[in-house]
Amino acid sequence: MASSGFMVPIYLLLAFAPGAKITRSWVLESPLLLLVLAGLYAATLAAAWPAGLGASMGAVSAALKAAWVAGPAALPSLDLSPLAAMFAQPLVTLLAWLHLLALDILMAREVALDGLRTGVLTTHSVLLCFFFGPTGLISHAVTRALAKLGGAPRAAAA
Repeated sequence: MASSGFMVPIYLLLAFAPGAKITRSWVLESPLLLLVLAGLYAATLAAAWPAGLGASMGAVSAALKAAWVAGPAALPSLDLSPLAAMFAQPLVTLLAWLHLLALDILMAREVALDGLRTGVLTTHSVLLCFFFGPTGLISHAVTRALAKLGGAPRAAAA
């Protein structure tokens, strides 16, 4: 998606130049990127709701309510078709994609900031945040723990 392409330079800055002035001012210290993503999300939500998201949410809610009433034993037979139908709508798919982009960049940003504070290498963890979201946080936690034990490389001074 084009939105992922837009994010590549941002992740490259976070991964390979977290201490650079441009990275600090445009990504780490400014809310601008997050506000742009939030604005795109809000605009997409406003377009998706009348296009069928509202009705789909009702169907998903009804399926979840039925599963709740049936109890944990019903989970294996949970009807996910309303959820699948909801994501078949292009605007809903875009909405979910923007949601993931925002969450992933928040995680990568936190990893990079923590690396700058602690001196722990974050390149691999930031890239994992880009490709696989939460695995980047796990990677950073492991790297940070290893660094405390003296078994992980330290980041170069910024």
